[in-house]
This record gives sequence, C-alpha cells and structure tokens, in this order.
Amino acid sequence: MRLSRVCRKCSLRHVLQPSAARRWGSSTMAKDTNKTVKVRLVRGLRGTQSRHRLSVRALGLNKLNDVRELKDSPQVRGLINTVHYLVKVEE
Repeated sequence: MRLSRVCRKCSLRHVLQPSAARRWGSSTMAKDTNKTVKVRLVRGLRGTQSRHRLSVRALGLNKLNDVRELKDSPQVRGLINTVHYLVKVEE
C-alpha cells in the first residue's frame, strides 16, 4: 500500500488520498443484488480530463446536481472512485 509519492518536479512528498473502495471497504459493498447507491454531480465538468467526463457520462450524470440511483457494484464504485472530486455519494 503506497501512502505517499514523490513529485518529479519539486521532489516533495505528497500524501495520497485513500481510494473510494478502501474508504467504503468490502463490508459496505452490497451483499444482496438490490442495494443501490445515490450519486450526485456536485462540480462542473469544465476543465476536467476527457476520461473523467466519460466516466461521469457512464454514471448517467448530465447536469450539475443531477442525481442517479445506481446498482452497488465494483464497476460503479470504480467509476465513482475515478471522479470522486466531482461527485457526492449518498448511500
């Protein structure tokens, strides 16, 4: 588990934020197939990477404050982890 990394430009160590999967842990992952997660887009997509815009689109979020209720699965958690700084998760 990497807790920090060294910046190539300034040689300073930066502490990495834990991933969404680690924060939620496997204990909160849906054991049954009916569990859902609410995801809200809280920041705009302007100035973000194209991969992140595609991830937000894959989550079904189009406009600011758009909310979708998605099936809780590792794939959805991975998408949420990719754009964690743009969305808010309401379980």
